[in-house]
Amino acid sequence: HLAQLAHAYALARSPAPRLFAAVARTSVRRLDSDGTTDPQALANLAWAFAKAGVPAPTLFGAIGQLAAGRLSHFADGELVMLAWAFAHVGTKAPQLFEALDEECAGERGAQLSATELSLLAWASATLQHRPPRLLASAVAAVRERAAQFDDQALCNVAWALAKTGHADPSTLAAVYRSALPRVRALSPAELSMLAFALAHAHHGSSVAAPLDDDALDGGR
Repeated sequence: HLAQLAHAYALARSPAPRLFAAVARTSVRRLDSDGTTDPQALANLAWAFAKAGVPAPTLFGAIGQLAAGRLSHFADGELVMLAWAFAHVGTKAPQLFEALDEECAGERGAQLSATELSLLAWASATLQHRPPRLLASAVAAVRERAAQFDDQALCNVAWALAKTGHADPSTLAAVYRSALPRVRALSPAELSMLAFALAHAHHGSSVAAPLDDDALDGGR
């Protein structure tokens, strides 16, 4: 119920610092006290505090520790919510992201959607974590199904792979081929992320320049 309450206030964008402070205190005491805290509640709680911009390091520490041992019970969307929340508030959680890396190895990583993979990779890179199996799944997805990434997902994953040192030339070539036909539709922030990825991989002369020319032609 506490997670649902915080989630509702965050969705409504209603400032309620005292309420969130009380929810944080109570949640830290109650989390898994009876072994019944479900994954959705953990994901909703973390997402709500991140969305509302309410700092709660003790709460996030408790959520990360508890969730790390249960990720197999999380739905894919709940994994993404959890990772996004930790990245959004800037709370590093090595134990959680190591467990996330193990969870995304093999079949599950291959079955994640393009958007889910891009957000998990973005969250990892934002917190300076480098989960190798998760990032390998992201690389495979870009190479095999780049067209399935929407604009934001493509730019997120390109930035994350470059930031973590996983943006090899063949992967960036796949990003470039997918991005070029839609470059005029990219937002300034998306263009910035894409340019960073391509330049970071030393493709400045052959890849980044055409993107810049197209963007300028489009009036950016």
